Amino acid sequence: MTLKVSGLGVFMIFCGVCFTAASVYLIAIMASPDIAENFNIFMRQDYAFMLFNAISGITTLLHPLLLRKIFGYVISDAIWTIYFIFIFAALFLGTLLNFYYHIPPWDIFLHFFSGVIMAILAYAIADYISRTDKIKLRPLFVTVFAFCFAKALGAVWEIYEFGLDTFLGTNTQVHTDPYGVPFVGQAALSNTMIDMIANGAGALLICAWGYYRLKNNNWPKYFSITKVR
Repeated sequence: MTLKVSGLGVFMIFCGVCFTAASVYLIAIMASPDIAENFNIFMRQDYAFMLFNAISGITTLLHPLLLRKIFGYVISDAIWTIYFIFIFAALFLGTLLNFYYHIPPWDIFLHFFSGVIMAILAYAIADYISRTDKIKLRPLFVTVFAFCFAKALGAVWEIYEFGLDTFLGTNTQVHTDPYGVPFVGQAALSNTMIDMIANGAGALLICAWGYYRLKNNNWPKYFSITKVR
């Protein structure tokens, strides 16, 4: 008997190995007496934050199983693949490998990507409602819903970043320069607003495509949600 693993399964295994290896490495660094004694409080916070992201990356791999077991929903592999690419790009490449520093547009790209993902998910939810409840939703209504859905989750993410910066002393919203000097006026808002604009641009791109597909009654089945129980 041969065991077949889907492309999504292979990528999830790859992500799991990367996040687990990063977690073990970070724990070893923080626990090593020779290294730990040279840590100051800021270095400890940085390593703890990276460890938190590595462990968070591992837990996201459980989302498909939890969604099915607890709520009885199955999201198509195409949507999960896009989701895990985003998680890997944000947590592993962005935070753990410091792409945010080495590639300045990386953060903008990820917020654009998040708008794409959330808009696709919104269309998939509307498609599920149309199929199961037999409610004919107008393409314009679904498109407005998708855009607002993506923007709302984008705002929630900015609140999350604000919470991290407030309570953990991080700088996810880039409100200070590399030396810790706070930005003043519009400069202090630019990162957050650019992120929101990028998120909206990604959502708008999918909304234009989604509206066209719905007008032609041709929403792709590879972006779908089904209920198994």
